Amino acid sequence: MFIFPPKKMFVKDNTISAVKSYFFSQLNVFSTTELKFMWVEVLRKRFNWTIAEIFLKTDFRLSESDLLYVRSIVKRLNDNEPFQYILGETEFYGLSIKCDKRALIPRPETEELVDWISEHKTVSKAIDVCSGSGCIALALKKIFNNATIVGIDISIDANDLARINAKRNFLEVSFENADALNMNSPVWDSFFDLDLIVSNPPYIPIEEQCEMSKNVLDFEPHIALFVDGFSPIIFYERIADLAQQKLKSGGWIYFELHYKFSEVVKNYLEKVGFKEIEVKKDLQGKNRMIRAIK
Repeated sequence: MFIFPPKKMFVKDNTISAVKSYFFSQLNVFSTTELKFMWVEVLRKRFNWTIAEIFLKTDFRLSESDLLYVRSIVKRLNDNEPFQYILGETEFYGLSIKCDKRALIPRPETEELVDWISEHKTVSKAIDVCSGSGCIALALKKIFNNATIVGIDISIDANDLARINAKRNFLEVSFENADALNMNSPVWDSFFDLDLIVSNPPYIPIEEQCEMSKNVLDFEPHIALFVDGFSPIIFYERIADLAQQKLKSGGWIYFELHYKFSEVVKNYLEKVGFKEIEVKKDLQGKNRMIRAIK
């Protein structure tokens, strides 16, 4: 009778410490800080452990299924897939946001934009144009819980994801399908006397693709990233024009933007009649946000 040899494991044993060593050694393109963060998140996701449990369970042994789970994550990371898509979620302004290829991964600079908006004492009616995963609209609803917030995106898939995120966080925000470059859609007719319009629209000129990392280019939706280099502020122009019609007097418009075009966007807002225009730097020191009042 033929006896099959025992399977050779890709780790020396199935202890937490051995698997952690494997994880770190196979992913040395990442910084130690990134690896520590990802390792903790992998354990939290797989075992539903608290941070305290992660540090206490030093003698825990992983099952074969657990080992294969870790190995699959290592492979996907080495294939440049974003960690947030692999994990299936990320945190944004204290919310748990489901992440997949239907929408961009929420970025820290977008949290900075939300934090800037949070300086307002009250907001009653607001729309988030190009809302993607719904992270901005949902964060605003969390801050201004009595407000009516609507997210708008051209992508049906992105809106489906945003609705999942609304349910996930027990927040009442509606999401509508409309093109920010086509203001003839009947969706736009339902908005008037708004306190606030915010948008993080596509703003990367298509020719800058070559400067971007593969984990963005190969996985995140290009429709939410890139804009024609011949008209790089077209979304800002159309949304600013909309804002002049839909904002109440004294209402605010907020944008996240490409640092290269902050002055151009500022000039356009001035041209169409906005006041008190202010550009704000992100934590990296780049002009990343702008706001103005009608």
